[in-house]
Amino acid sequence: MKRILYFMLLAAIVPFSCDDETFTAPQVFLDSPSFVATQSADTLSGSDVLTINVTVTDAPAGVDSIAVSTTNDLGSSTVNENGIMGQTEGSFSVDVEIPLIYEGKFDITVEVFDSQIDETTGDPVRKSFSQTFSVEAEFQFDAPQFTVSFDETSLNSGESSTFTIDITDVPGGGIESIDLSAVAGTIEFDQSDIDNLIGQSSGVLNGTYTAGGVTTTGSITATIRDASQLRSNAASDEVSTICPSNTDISGTYRSIAHGVTRDGVEYRAIETTVTFTMVNDGQFTVDDQYFGEYTQVRGVDTFSGTLNICGDQITAQEGTFARHTGEVMVDGEDITIDLEFENNAGDTGVVRLYKE
Repeated sequence: MKRILYFMLLAAIVPFSCDDETFTAPQVFLDSPSFVATQSADTLSGSDVLTINVTVTDAPAGVDSIAVSTTNDLGSSTVNENGIMGQTEGSFSVDVEIPLIYEGKFDITVEVFDSQIDETTGDPVRKSFSQTFSVEAEFQFDAPQFTVSFDETSLNSGESSTFTIDITDVPGGGIESIDLSAVAGTIEFDQSDIDNLIGQSSGVLNGTYTAGGVTTTGSITATIRDASQLRSNAASDEVSTICPSNTDISGTYRSIAHGVTRDGVEYRAIETTVTFTMVNDGQFTVDDQYFGEYTQVRGVDTFSGTLNICGDQITAQEGTFARHTGEVMVDGEDITIDLEFENNAGDTGVVRLYKE
């Protein structure tokens, strides 16, 4: 019993016999700010102003600063503080001018920071709360309005046509730039004519288009951009460019064909009769562009096709299901055509044709 009392007494004395130590409780940081907000509109045009009204419901450490960010950092913003700095609650507003050069979903993020400090290090440990608001931004002005037109509807290789760009209205601050491009030909224009149109809201530009050496569809495309919105619009016109054939191959021909079908069936020396008809100086249709393969080997209906002939060369038409290449040979009154054909399904063939 004495031993038990001794240990109880020792336990009671020991804590009071230790060295004194200073105990500091960890700093308790306050909650981040919170707010609710409304926006004045859901759809606005360039230069319109969106107002965001913000009510700070609780900022235990007081409001220290307000940050506003936007899509691609476009537009301009103004914070109307209304005495909110240092307060734990209150209201303020943000005015954001919608940019002229943007169309589509436009985001504005508002972030409220408090002023908490780490008491041990003295470093700021600010907390914040943010909310993103979206508005559908529309261009304030219509896109540039204009047309592109050729004086001619078809040109042989090396021939030229005047083209006209008639600019009727560029309401968005006038013309900022004019870009021209051509397909299957080249264009010439006076750069000073374009320079004189810069800043204007209407005008006319003329130039010359010269057809290249292929039978295809040529075109000119103009792209005009306005100055205030940097909004572009494009317009184009087309012209038939023809590389003429040295020979009018119109008429009926006997053909002899060798080839392989899409199913891997080989055939040799099948004969048929086909007819060529002139479309223009460089194009001819043929009433059976597979020269007997479809009807005699595959047992299906055949199809007509179009051949491009430039000089004495048959050139393939890009982007078509069937393509033909070859050569036209003329010996007095006799015309012989050697060609190869293929299509996207895998049919291939080699053909010699004799004019009857």
